[in-house]
Formats: sequence, structure tokens, C-alpha cells
Amino acid sequence: MLSFYFSSRSPYARKVRILLDELGTPHEPIELKPGDMDGKLFGEAYESMVPNLRVPGIKDGDQVVFESNFIMAYLLQNYPLQGAPKAQPPLATAMVRSSHQWQDNMVLASIETLLNSAINMAFLRLSGVKIDEVRYLRRERNRCESAMDWLEQQATAEGFIPGVFSAADINTVCTLEWMDARKVIPWRGRPTLEAIVSRYTDRPSVKSNPLVFPG
Repeated sequence: MLSFYFSSRSPYARKVRILLDELGTPHEPIELKPGDMDGKLFGEAYESMVPNLRVPGIKDGDQVVFESNFIMAYLLQNYPLQGAPKAQPPLATAMVRSSHQWQDNMVLASIETLLNSAINMAFLRLSGVKIDEVRYLRRERNRCESAMDWLEQQATAEGFIPGVFSAADINTVCTLEWMDARKVIPWRGRPTLEAIVSRYTDRPSVKSNPLVFPG
């Protein structure tokens, strides 16, 4: 059985949790709690398997896959939907459309850049660093604003690929809901992105796989 390693605090892992729910893929969930094993971030066994030292990761027989969007692509390719769609619109069957592969991949890359930069700002702020006083963090903030403005122009109120619940939609919801919770940089005021989050917040797979924040 496929083993899924994750942290309930990770927005990257949340993407995969949602997709596993959508697909109905049988798997063994293994939650890793940061900082409590072997003096390692996620434990020696996991870190020997995943060189990036990040969650999530999966192990499927002898195959190890890490980084959330690569895991999503692997699941969509190797574990098609089990049974009828659980919700409407139906889940997209691939990460990107063959007819729009460059555009769809750029959308996914831009959402990932947005989340990476926002997380950088959030963790440095928690360490007492003031964003306005550090040139690097000002650039990260500008990068986030630019990515969000561009994504606003690429999307529709029905999502990035109308008619389906796409990988880009999953990425968007997980990223923007994390940004709402962390309050690191405001994103609202972009009506198309707001419409996507509003459209999917109550989707069963999204609602049943929330982020958990430390108290």
C-alpha cells in the first residue's frame, strides 16, 4: 500500500491530502511531527528517504516521490479516480492540459512561488525580522504581489480550468487559505481569486482536510 508522509501543519501536504481524498486512493497516512524525533526535523528515517527534508513524501513500493506537485502528478497518473466523482465539478484527470501545458505549468509554478515566498516571510517574521527593514523580504513581498496580480488575470471565477476542479485550483485554495490564517500578506481584493476560494472552501475534500496550526 502507498505510504503518505505528511504534517497537518503543511499547506504543501494539504494539497496531497485533498487529492488523495478526491481520488479515493487507499494509502497509509503517516503523520510526522516536526522536531520530536531523533533530533532531526522530521526524523532520521524520513530524512534519509527525502533529501529535500520537507513534507510531504510518498513511498509506493520501491518508488519514492517528494515535492507536492510531483506527488500530485504521480497520483493522477498512477491512481485514477476510484468510483464516481465525489463532488461537482469533477476532478481534473491530469495536472495540466496537453493543449495548454506551458500555460498550465506556469500557473502552477507561480502559485508555488507565491507560497514559498509567503512562507519565507512568515517564518522570518516569527523570528522577529521586520519585513520592511530587510531588502530580501521586501523583494519577496513584491514577488508575492506580482504573482497574485498575474494569477488574477489567468483565472476565471470557475477556476483555472472551467468545468473541472484542477490541480491549480487545489494549489490556489491551499495557498490562499494558509495566507489568510498566517496574515503574512493580504491577498483579498482580487475578485477572481476570491471567487475560486469561495467556490471550493466547502467542497468535501477541502473541508475535511483543514490545516492544523499550533496553539
